[in-house]
Amino acid sequence: MLIYDPKVTDLQMIRLINQRIKAGVDVRIIGRVGKRGGAIRAQKLTGHRLHVRAMVRDGDTAFVGSQSLRAMELDGRREVGLIVKEPKTVKHLAEVFEADWSKVDQTSKAAKKEMREKKADADFAEAGVR
Repeated sequence: MLIYDPKVTDLQMIRLINQRIKAGVDVRIIGRVGKRGGAIRAQKLTGHRLHVRAMVRDGDTAFVGSQSLRAMELDGRREVGLIVKEPKTVKHLAEVFEADWSKVDQTSKAAKKEMREKKADADFAEAGVR
């Protein structure tokens, strides 16, 4: 399941997503997940402001709309969305997600490498090594 959502915080949704992960479903979120995210893999979108709310399920069904997976938007607001089953559209949404995920993943790896290098430099400086 591929999910675009700025911040998933609804506890019931987080539980359901974690259940799907335990059942073997690959779930990835471009956005953020609340404190109880557990095993949910999520990454921030870099270079763009994330505004879309969309999901691709099993490569054959997609949701696109204004509905986030937050309690207020699930229970307290009027939100709209469309379920899409047209193969070309679903495939395109999945391809865009994969391209975004790849960019985010590369950026994340570069940032982690830079952080490790800075820490090593600081450790050497603290130890008096140059």
